[in-house]
Amino acid sequence: MNILGYNPDGIIGNTLFDLMPKKEAVRVNEIFKEISSEKKPIVDMENWNLNKERNEVCLLTNGIPMLDGESIFFGFPRCR
Repeated sequence: MNILGYNPDGIIGNTLFDLMPKKEAVRVNEIFKEISSEKKPIVDMENWNLNKERNEVCLLTNGIPMLDGESIFFGFPRCR
């Protein structure tokens, strides 16, 4: 999370929504619900996050849905 300035120990246990302004978290959550229900990839989704100093930073998010052996969606891979 060098872009946002967080130490990994400082954000363990948080979701990506915890790093967003509240209105943005609601907006992005709705998009994720739709994308995951349709098992679609995330392509260049613009989203605003809060850096360690609580300033907004715009990021582009991409992700390929993970499906189990029965094509049931169970998430997007995490970057490390």
